[in-house]
Amino acid sequence: MASTSSHVNLSTMASWSVLPLVRTSSQGLASAVTPSCAPRASSAACCFVRSRPTPLLANAPYRPPDVYQVSKDVVGAVAQVQKTAYKALRLVTGELHRLYRDDGAPTDIEISTIRPRQVLVIGSLSEFADRGGANAEKITSFEQYRRSIQDVEVITFDELYERACFIVKDY
Repeated sequence: MASTSSHVNLSTMASWSVLPLVRTSSQGLASAVTPSCAPRASSAACCFVRSRPTPLLANAPYRPPDVYQVSKDVVGAVAQVQKTAYKALRLVTGELHRLYRDDGAPTDIEISTIRPRQVLVIGSLSEFADRGGANAEKITSFEQYRRSIQDVEVITFDELYERACFIVKDY
């Protein structure tokens, strides 16, 4: 079965532009990529993008009439991005210690991360459309879930598009 997801694991993010820092193989093994740019401030990020339409909520309410649970695809994708970030951080942590001299002074490579930012791009808010409007109970269920997740930003494709339009509009 062909993969329906694409990964951009551990990347430098600056205003949503992505430059590879660590590559991950199909087996989930990460390999470090030496940065070839001038020293600058950067932060690591793990981004998982679902490339097919994915439901955000399960089809039926968990507790009718107003409690909806997040779909197993969303829960699985969150778990996947968390695990990928964990593995990458574990791998890179050993490498980071070699980037500093024994006295703590930096070497010519300036890279540092405490915990990579984790982003999941999945689904569409249009799923919550109901009889010409938005279903407030579905939106509330989804918002409560995504705001309760620590370290993972869950963003829908339409929200990402709106952010990109906003950024481009200013230039």
